[in-house]
Amino acid sequence: MTLSKLKKLYFSVNLLFFILGISAICPIQSWALVQKIDTNSDGKIDQWRTFSENRKLIKIEYDSDFNGAIDQRDVYNSQVFVRKMERDRNSDGIIDYIQYYDSQRNLSQIDADTQFDGKIDHREFYKQGKDLIKIEKDLNSDGKTDLWQYFDLSGKPTRVSFDIDFDGVADRWDLLNEEQVFQIAVFDSDKDQKPDQWQFFNSFSELEKIHFDTNADGSPDRWEYFDKSGETVRALIDNNFDGIADQEKIKGGPSEN
Repeated sequence: MTLSKLKKLYFSVNLLFFILGISAICPIQSWALVQKIDTNSDGKIDQWRTFSENRKLIKIEYDSDFNGAIDQRDVYNSQVFVRKMERDRNSDGIIDYIQYYDSQRNLSQIDADTQFDGKIDHREFYKQGKDLIKIEKDLNSDGKTDLWQYFDLSGKPTRVSFDIDFDGVADRWDLLNEEQVFQIAVFDSDKDQKPDQWQFFNSFSELEKIHFDTNADGSPDRWEYFDKSGETVRALIDNNFDGIADQEKIKGGPSEN
């Protein structure tokens, strides 16, 4: 047999192996080599391993519940470390959970579609693969984040930001103490991206006082104080906006100038 015929035969055998899903002795260099595996010996392929032309692993796909559909995909970087893991948790054929890893193989981010509507609505961010530092949520499934939750290194939430009117910009910020009780709630009521209302709470999450910035200069000019029933019992007003209260109103009493 001539050399040219041997080359043609070699090519045909490799092509046949590739079509049948059998690993060839050597991959055809113009294609990525795909290995198909039946891990539970039921006669159905449930794992697919894809390699680059230089035999580096690119990805592994799994049918973990053996229903004939891929429900997990691990994607590898050039150092053959997992850089992304994708899952279909409800077996509808759509990826709804993704884990991302950094160059040190640490978990860095998780994206999730909690409503299974094809839209990512929940994101978690990690430091060094173990410390959760932030959560972002899309509460109304409009594709924009409207809740941000921040954590300290012990895993306790320290601050929560909200987009109350769902315009994509935070307009409320809640600060928590070490017991995870609201201490201060800050609002941007006029949507100028500057706080103009500060609500202060006691250790029982009861409202104690509110500071208002009524002229949008960044400084409070009205201070209201509340009793345990939530009623205003005292108000201080800075009428000339010099930072000093010049009027006082007391519940059940006369105003003093």
